[in-house]
Amino acid sequence: MTLTSHIKLTYFNIGIRGIAEPIKLLLQDSETSHEYSRVEFDEWEKTKTDFIEKGLTFGTVPFVELDGKHLGACMPLMRLLSKKLGGKYQGATDEEEYLVDMVADFCIDWRGDMNRAIFLKDTREKYIAKLKSGHHRRFERAYGLNDGPYVLGQKVLYHNLANDGQRTQGLEQYPNLAKFVKAFEERPNLKEYVATYPEVAAYDE
Repeated sequence: MTLTSHIKLTYFNIGIRGIAEPIKLLLQDSETSHEYSRVEFDEWEKTKTDFIEKGLTFGTVPFVELDGKHLGACMPLMRLLSKKLGGKYQGATDEEEYLVDMVADFCIDWRGDMNRAIFLKDTREKYIAKLKSGHHRRFERAYGLNDGPYVLGQKVLYHNLANDGQRTQGLEQYPNLAKFVKAFEERPNLKEYVATYPEVAAYDE
């Protein structure tokens, strides 16, 4: 199934680093007609009130414009779009929906630790020495379920691995994650796009 409506995704102009990227990966993979508007920080501050008046309730990015509506918040958007797309993008049972939510929630936890390593240098050493491997071990177990390589919710996981600089290296002791990355990057609609991703960790730039 595909979404027939054209979607406009809006987020800050910071490349692949931000939380809108999993939405972009979902739209790209599903061949959904879309455009990606990347705004500067000062530009957003000038225009935020206009979008709130158009119905963007919380006045935050990322958001999408879909069927005349302005819809925000990354994970709720991922869930909404996945339901609209159906099929492989959605759990078929309550248990699969639970698995989707579980993967998403733990990805958010990981992202929080990573953000602190990016923006607070005094936390970086702890993240690299301890927290990072803890997240890897957790997802290594999850992606070993059902023989892999996928667990529902993979767009967010892939984005975390990319931000950690571990798309192409450093996963030797996590074979399930390595298998997942390989399979994900071979998806026809994503192969060319993810090849443009930087190879270094976000906190090393």
